[in-house]
Amino acid sequence: MDGQQRLTSLFQALASGKPVNTMDTRRKKMLRWYYIDIERALIQRADMVDAVVSVPEDRMLLDAPGRRLTDLSTPETERAAGMFPLRLVYTEERADWRWAYESIDKAHRATWKAFKSTVLKTIEGYKVPVIRLAKETPKAAVCTVFENVNTKGVQLTVFELLTATYAADNYRLPEEWAATRERLAKYDAVSDVDDTDFLRAVCLVSTHFELREQSGVDPFDLPGARCKRSDILELDLSEYLRWAREIESALEWCARFLARQGVYLAHDLPYRSQVSALAAIRVVLGDEADTQNAQDKLSRWFWCGVMGEQYSGSLDSRLDTMATRNSAAYKGVCNLLLRQECIDWVYTREPIDAAIYVDQQVDIGLIFPKAWCARHVVEESYRQNSIVNKTLLASRTRRIMGNQAPADYRWQLETETGLPGNWLDDIVGTHLIDPRLLRASDFDALYRRNSWNT
Repeated sequence: MDGQQRLTSLFQALASGKPVNTMDTRRKKMLRWYYIDIERALIQRADMVDAVVSVPEDRMLLDAPGRRLTDLSTPETERAAGMFPLRLVYTEERADWRWAYESIDKAHRATWKAFKSTVLKTIEGYKVPVIRLAKETPKAAVCTVFENVNTKGVQLTVFELLTATYAADNYRLPEEWAATRERLAKYDAVSDVDDTDFLRAVCLVSTHFELREQSGVDPFDLPGARCKRSDILELDLSEYLRWAREIESALEWCARFLARQGVYLAHDLPYRSQVSALAAIRVVLGDEADTQNAQDKLSRWFWCGVMGEQYSGSLDSRLDTMATRNSAAYKGVCNLLLRQECIDWVYTREPIDAAIYVDQQVDIGLIFPKAWCARHVVEESYRQNSIVNKTLLASRTRRIMGNQAPADYRWQLETETGLPGNWLDDIVGTHLIDPRLLRASDFDALYRRNSWNT
């Protein structure tokens, strides 16, 4: 289940008879041979890592400090350089290499004897630790083994563990997930859902129906569905197959639900973890999820999670402290503007929808530009960068505004759109901005009006 990369590396270096497929620190692929510098390996208290030498595919080793080229392309030149090829450790050719090396002189015979007894004997006698896990071993126990034994490596994800488990039944989970993700990619709001998110949703549905079938009670009286790491590891292949396509369909539904909440693209989603639960709810409710009553409840649940920052380790619920998209509530404020159908200040024909959002490159724009704030001694950067001083506007609108005072760009917008002033005031109001404060270029009044503490 684990150790494949290590075993493959050992096989290539010690037994394949071919150069090793590897890569450099910049992840550039290359082919290398590996040698042991015999004399360096015998130096007491030396680090054996320094004795292992990586050599290019042509076996021409360039000594960087002196720019000296060492030819290791033949057994004769290898022996002359005192470089033992690791590819010969377990082969019959090793004996021929040894006899030729020892025949050079008496000193080489003594050197080989020491090299064999200390280095080669250690390699030959090295025992690879193995933990045998029976097929019936609980997946939670498998997880514990890896967490306790593989402490110096990268912990395997639940997806990787299930991949190994399902492979015993000839099911290729990575290939199936790749196909699923490709189909989901066309639904922008959920295109970043990853393998763990997907498994979490499947697990929620599976444990819910398992509890329902076991208890036979009203679904609303059931204990909560589970999706912890240990629960996902217990997900049987039959259960995964039972619900995977249902979850994929539910994620497509989630994209439409999120669009109604003003979430059009994945990077605008406040919490990706909410999507797993939302998809699971859709599967459990079925078509009932499309009723008005269910939609109202789901919307309320979604926004309580976002604005209450219930999926964060810390709270950032003061508007005047929300300055970047790192805050879920910051994204939520922007989503709410779109949800309530705010209208761009130049493209005024209809509210900003998903098509306008993408086509017109809608993004955050400063209501009072940074240069204006600097000229008018608005020194606190948190006030300049707060969501209070921002709204969603098309790229062309933001260019027109530039670094002008709101009163000035307000006049220019009237000219650009050809709309009467009071009509444009109504459009500005769809962004929860008092247009009178723009006409007066009154930053402090706008900041006071649109700020609140929760």
